[in-house]
Amino acid sequence: MVKQAAENTPTPTHKPSDVEVSHNASTKRLRFLDREGRGFFSYKDSLGLLCVGTLGLHLIILVVSFLQYGALSRLANQPPPTLVQTESGQAFPVAVMANDERTPEVIQAFVLDTLTLLFSWSGSLTEENEPDRGVVVSGSQRVTSTAAIASYAMSSDFRAEMLNQLAEMTPAGVFSGRTQVFFEPLNIEEPIAIAQGQWKVTVIGNLIVTQDRRRLEDRIPFNKEIFLQAVTPPRVWESSSLLEREVASVRAAGLEITEIRDIEP
Repeated sequence: MVKQAAENTPTPTHKPSDVEVSHNASTKRLRFLDREGRGFFSYKDSLGLLCVGTLGLHLIILVVSFLQYGALSRLANQPPPTLVQTESGQAFPVAVMANDERTPEVIQAFVLDTLTLLFSWSGSLTEENEPDRGVVVSGSQRVTSTAAIASYAMSSDFRAEMLNQLAEMTPAGVFSGRTQVFFEPLNIEEPIAIAQGQWKVTVIGNLIVTQDRRRLEDRIPFNKEIFLQAVTPPRVWESSSLLEREVASVRAAGLEITEIRDIEP
């Protein structure tokens, strides 16, 4: 009977005491304080800020790229310059062209200047006002100093052959001042393009020969076909030697002669 009564007696519900409530509140407060000790942002917060910062940086780069594109577009649409000015204040017209292109006027002027230097032999050095002793080519054969410098307007494989021909043509009296030879151009025709960056120019002229400064002159026909090609002109530095400057001057047009032929009748 007593056992049965004990089984039927309801089990009393456990109520947390004030001590337990106080303990739970203290634990929560400690967890909150521990979070504050770890920092204001959590790992997830830091990752989110990193993503936002990266997105902002990409937006800035995109804006800068658009600005650069606009600047380049305006620069590309601007007309090319038509004049260049030297330090002395002189202005020259310019034109835009490919690296291996030359105007007919430039080609004709180069041919005229080069042939004049090659085949005009006065026997004296104008700048130094002294006799021209010439430059030895082979053995006792010589060419004038001007012709030797002008020969650098030839291609490297043609220059040696041209110097030998000039040495054979140059009279010995040139170096003693008794003989003078001058190139007389009569007609320099329009250049004919034979390949990309290569041209042929027909030249009609004479070589005027005088002896002992007499007025009596001999005219030797000089009718040639000049073959030339575009090259990169050499640069001159402050430390460049006199020879380097002279070579650069004869190749300033960015051209060189590759062959000189007689005009076939």
